[in-house]
Amino acid sequence: MKLVAESLVGPAIIRADTRLTGGCTGDLTVASGATLELDGEVAGNLMVCGGAQAIIKGAVHGTVFDEGGVVRVLGAVRRMWRSEQPRFV
Repeated sequence: MKLVAESLVGPAIIRADTRLTGGCTGDLTVASGATLELDGEVAGNLMVCGGAQAIIKGAVHGTVFDEGGVVRVLGAVRRMWRSEQPRFV
């Protein structure tokens, strides 16, 4: 898993397993097949694509859009939106 301690300038895309301890100044997308462990903050929205995972220990100040991925919230999110597509875990 890649460790990113600095702040990303959004919009940004996570394409590989990443632990983000810094943050993101805009929107952040987790691509299919990737896992994000968020210990920092996302100033915008967080999009979790189908086949992706997000473990939110920090904060998302926008909306978390779950497009069929797996989302665990252990921190704080402003809003949560889930697609109506059925999924199996």
